[in-house]
Amino acid sequence: MKKLRPLFSLLLTAAILFLAVSPARAASGEDPVPTSWDCVMLFAKKDLKGGYRAFLPGEYPDVGVRSASIYLPSDCTVTAFSGKNFTGTKYELRESQSAFLRYDFGLGVTYISGIGSMIVHRIESAREDITDLTDAGKNELMMRYAPRIWMAEGDPYEACSMEYVFEHFEKSVDKNGEGRLSTVQKPSSPFEILPVYYGRQADAKGYAFWIEKDGGYVDVSYFQYCPFDSGKYIDVIRHMAGAHPGDWEHVTLRFLRETENGRTYLRPVKVAFPAHTFAALQSWEDLNKIDGTHIEIYCAAGSHGMYPTEGDHVYVDLKPLQQLVDVCSKGEAWDLWLPDKLETFEHDPETGSRALAGSPWAYLFGYDTGENSLSVTNWGNRTYFPIFLGGGPQGPQYKTELHARDTFK
Repeated sequence: MKKLRPLFSLLLTAAILFLAVSPARAASGEDPVPTSWDCVMLFAKKDLKGGYRAFLPGEYPDVGVRSASIYLPSDCTVTAFSGKNFTGTKYELRESQSAFLRYDFGLGVTYISGIGSMIVHRIESAREDITDLTDAGKNELMMRYAPRIWMAEGDPYEACSMEYVFEHFEKSVDKNGEGRLSTVQKPSSPFEILPVYYGRQADAKGYAFWIEKDGGYVDVSYFQYCPFDSGKYIDVIRHMAGAHPGDWEHVTLRFLRETENGRTYLRPVKVAFPAHTFAALQSWEDLNKIDGTHIEIYCAAGSHGMYPTEGDHVYVDLKPLQQLVDVCSKGEAWDLWLPDKLETFEHDPETGSRALAGSPWAYLFGYDTGENSLSVTNWGNRTYFPIFLGGGPQGPQYKTELHARDTFK
């Protein structure tokens, strides 16, 4: 057994480094479930297969079936219990579960025992009339629902605007015909902190994208760009690792389209908070809001992952070796609905973005490639120093929320 301990420690170390140095990219995982189902469904087999039973909003003291996966439409949440009559272990579900027992490389085993009873809740929210909606109307709605982002107290690596980016980054086209932005000044070591990394919060802007989705949904994603992600301190190597120039982070609001008496409406139902390689869903009803429509978001220090609450958020748990933690706090309040704080676009997964209110930057979020391409695929330097200083992330147009019509996060 003693001979195995060095090997075990080595494997755990490799796991921590892998998770620490992986920049946030488009979420991947199970095949998307159909978005046309408008009720909660319990399935006898994993991956939403086999026999099923449908449930409308209400209380079910005995679900009456054995299940291995569950489908939730975007406007529903479920409080599930392992026993009948709302007894046993309680689970708050905000999204579909393709399997009740699964393993996540970072967070370990997640387990839901068989569901014996449950409460299906339909999310309630105010509707917006979008009949005959124009570009100006889309821009106005995106402003009305723009969030407040609490930047972390004491975080030196601030957000910035595209104007700042093009003061300090230069564009090139790689051998694959993809556009890349790199800092004009190049780092001489993985630990050199370039002046550009600090950003400029004073005139930073958010960049919001309207996307029409399958199943009658509209998603609005609010992005921020920071010139630097500082990575995390890794105990086993006693140094920072996983830093990278360039850092796009975002949240996505999901709106449900409804029709009544010849009018068309949108109402918010859920919000996705992506951070690192995962995204947590929250019900619109459960979030703190300013003036009824502006949700509060917390941006983690250094890594800039987005969360619905302040405090410590463990995103990799490999105890006793190490936990990787994002720390959120109330530093500067960044209200994206204020003048000159947000630029808006409509995005098409095939053709790219177009400005809704005159932004000059829509061409950056396209898919053209080649020697004369205008879009930017990679938003940061190439990988100069593996593990310690990685390459920049892909742009918003390559995030799942923007490039796929059949998924939410």
